[in-house]
Amino acid sequence: MSKVIVIGDVMLDQYTYGDVIRISPEAPIPVLKQTSNEFKLGGAANVAANLRALNVEVYLFSASGTDAAAYGIDTLLEKVYIDNYIVKAVELTTPHKHRFVSNNHQILRVDTEEKFFINNYTQSRLYNLLSQKIKDCEVLIISDYNKGLITENFALSLMELARANNIKVLVDTKKTDIKCFSGAYLITPNEAEGSKIASTSALDEIAGFCSEYVENILITRGDKGMYLWDGFNTYNVKALANKLVDVSGAGDTVLAVMAQGVLNKIPLHKTMRVANLAASIVVSKFGTSVCTKEELNHAIQRGELKHYNETELVSLIKEWKKDGLVIGFINGSFNLLHKGHLHLIKTAKQQCNKLIVAINSDDYLLTYKNIQAFPNRAVNVAVIPYVDAVIVFTESTPKNLISILKPNIHFTGDDYSISDIKKVSNVKIVQIPRITVDISSTQIYSI
Repeated sequence: MSKVIVIGDVMLDQYTYGDVIRISPEAPIPVLKQTSNEFKLGGAANVAANLRALNVEVYLFSASGTDAAAYGIDTLLEKVYIDNYIVKAVELTTPHKHRFVSNNHQILRVDTEEKFFINNYTQSRLYNLLSQKIKDCEVLIISDYNKGLITENFALSLMELARANNIKVLVDTKKTDIKCFSGAYLITPNEAEGSKIASTSALDEIAGFCSEYVENILITRGDKGMYLWDGFNTYNVKALANKLVDVSGAGDTVLAVMAQGVLNKIPLHKTMRVANLAASIVVSKFGTSVCTKEELNHAIQRGELKHYNETELVSLIKEWKKDGLVIGFINGSFNLLHKGHLHLIKTAKQQCNKLIVAINSDDYLLTYKNIQAFPNRAVNVAVIPYVDAVIVFTESTPKNLISILKPNIHFTGDDYSISDIKKVSNVKIVQIPRITVDISSTQIYSI
């Protein structure tokens, strides 16, 4: 099995949980009564942990001190079975971030770290170890938190080693000068980091600047989603609706999923959607966390990867049509799924290769009673195996959306008159007979 190498700054994340019981008489600060303590892997070690949680074999390379934080990292890596080659150097201080938490809110963070520049001896030891293992790998991740391990010269050496071994390099760096990563396959800055790199906040301009040095650029945008430039096209995905608890380490999760996609030869724009889903899972957890293979598979089974916006779906339909597939389209509110809906969807899918279901927005349905929120309706439809894509539309009819998507067939129930259906040029209308029993969501609610 091919492995992924992760090299970068490792750190120890510590969480002290407790209850704020009063304000200190010594100073206007809260007094935290400790209830528990937890240690987690941070930095490059968290990237490796995310890969391991996705069942990817990984080697982790780094340097650390000989302090308690370093041995805390060793213990955690051993627990999750990560092969690691961390060179110990007595002069180094291992980064340690200690967070104090009450009611899922951080009230204080204490950082113990000193920026260092790795000496030639330690760098040579690390490089030699990595050189011995790189032949087992297809992907090299450089997780550079700019703590001093990845100097410009060391980065240049790593890039040269990767080129010599035909290894794809993925980079996540806090550096504002990315020339030392020239030739990397993918760089994954967040929006703020990208702006500093390119001295502009415009996404296309950030991508244009970075493309002078790297092949592909993925910009993570927090609650605004993600942006990808693959050298030919741009792709955008919206952040998935999920409970936001803590964004710590979400970028590490994204990097790990992108590496897994590269390892499995999956196109970047498709992997980005999976990474976006994985990020939505980890931000719903408190503290630095990983997304497990089981969690990701469960979310995929719920149909969450079938949710698209117009831009994404137009691009996907072009791919489908290029492969000669027939695209079907159905629309409705799908407020309470019943046998009639399933009959309509199943019968439609029997007459096309790919089926898109467009669902009325919440705003359009405000005049109706007992309406489920769109995310719930979308999930209920997406889990149906005959459905390939789900999209929301806000107008009274889907005519404009159909004009944009250009499916081959618009399926409707036979309870609609053909004259009532807004026909779009070059889109065939097919009416599907209702099942014998007359049933609707309204009737179900009235029972």
